[in-house]
Amino acid sequence: MVLGHSQGGCVSVLFAQRHSGRVACRVLVDGGVPLPAPAGTSAEALVAALGPAAQRLAMTFADQET
Repeated sequence: MVLGHSQGGCVSVLFAQRHSGRVACRVLVDGGVPLPAPAGTSAEALVAALGPAAQRLAMTFADQET
């Protein structure tokens, strides 16, 4: 399960999209209405807009404790 609050709701949706095999369900709390990306917006621009939150999605860990 992935839970996201506020901007974390947007991050959790992105995480679930990238790692669908790891997410059985999502809980979005006060995530706001997603705005459509402007025409011609690249995936890189969206990641840049999310900043460090998007960078954390790429992190991997050796085990659950880590």
